[in-house]
Amino acid sequence: MKIIVRFIMLFMENFIIESLNKIKHKLSNNLEINKIFIEIDNDCNKYIFEIMLNDRCLNERDIDLIDIEITYKILNLNAIDLKGEFYAGDGNIYDSFHIIDKVNATKDQLSRFLDRILVMYDDIVKLYIK
Repeated sequence: MKIIVRFIMLFMENFIIESLNKIKHKLSNNLEINKIFIEIDNDCNKYIFEIMLNDRCLNERDIDLIDIEITYKILNLNAIDLKGEFYAGDGNIYDSFHIIDKVNATKDQLSRFLDRILVMYDDIVKLYIK
């Protein structure tokens, strides 16, 4: 059983990192972005995708971070608890999800969540830049 759980963990880790790297690639040429990086906390299966905005582009709000946070926990062989949030440094949460389901369902939910973020990104970033 431990081998199967480890396989599920590796699958989820790879899927999350691959998905976040796709977003990084799609956003990497945006002029308002200074840096994009991914922080991984393996102890609690947390992934934070941070978009640091260029200081010269910031408006009076002076918020320079927009984040995507993803966490998951394997509950058993048939269920994963997966959460995601899209938020800015001022505490505003622009999208979130939480699902407890099988691997494929959680994978699909994460993909839809990240697709929504790409659609709304331009409108959200306009709130923080000149």
